[in-house]
Formats: sequence, C-alpha cells, structure tokens
Amino acid sequence: MDPRQAVVRLKELLESLVGQFDELMALFAGEREAFLARDPDRMEAMAALIGGKLEEIQNSDKRRQVLARDLGRVLKVPAEAVTLASIDQALGGGTGLLAIRERLQAGVARADRANQENQAVFQGVLAATESVLMALKTGARTGVPSYNRHGKRHATADFHLFSKQL
Repeated sequence: MDPRQAVVRLKELLESLVGQFDELMALFAGEREAFLARDPDRMEAMAALIGGKLEEIQNSDKRRQVLARDLGRVLKVPAEAVTLASIDQALGGGTGLLAIRERLQAGVARADRANQENQAVFQGVLAATESVLMALKTGARTGVPSYNRHGKRHATADFHLFSKQL
C-alpha cells in the first residue's frame, strides 16, 4: 500500500462523510417541518430517510476506520494510537487530513444539535397533541363560571363539553 495514495483515498472518504452529514442536516430540516406541520406520513417518510442516511454514514465510517487502521500499520503507528492526527504526523504533516477532520467534527456537532432540537420540537408537538386530546376527552376547562345540567353554578366548568352539547 502506497501511503500517499491511501491518504488520497482517506481524504476522499472523509470528504464524502462531510457531504453525508450535510445531507443529514437537510433531512433533519425536513423532519422538523413535518413535526411542525403535524404530518404523520411525512414524519414517517423522513424517519426512514434519516435512518437510511445514518446507515450510509455508518458504513462510510467503517470503511474510514479500516483504511486508517491499514494506513497506520503501514506507517508503523501503534494500532491503539491510530488517528488522523497520528497519520498526518507520521507522514510529516501537511496532508490536509486535519482540516477535513475539523470540518467533519463541525458537521457531526451540527447534526447532533439539529437532532436535539428536533427531539425538543417533537416533544412540544406531542405535548400539544396530548393537550388537545385531553381537552376533547374531558371537556374544556375555562375557569369561567358556568352551569351544569341542573342549573347549579360551577366555578371550574368541571363538566364534559360533549355532554353539555347534548
């Protein structure tokens, strides 16, 4: 294995991973829109697309690990110490691996934040949906004085909306 050619392949693979994380960000944006629109079909479709993209990223990362490990062996870097920094250092620096690593780390951090934000949006939509369902199930609770079927005054409107309408 020629180390310089292996570095070129490793850089191509890292660039591919950066692009895949950019694509994942676009999918997260679509997922957030589906959550906000409360569109279950689109939510399901986005979840499938995100799952596929994550699988693609995982497969690319496995290839990156194998290539880095093989390159580390050729460069006589101890297996437990193989990193992009150690490969760059073993080749005398200036390989460009560290710059791509920084871009990849930034992409991973952005994706993690977007995922956390989507989870928060989902929890908010879920809470709002549960609130609406609870209101439909138990009736409106307005706190405005109201009357029951027998003409008695309630301070909490603690009767069922649907039974009031019957």
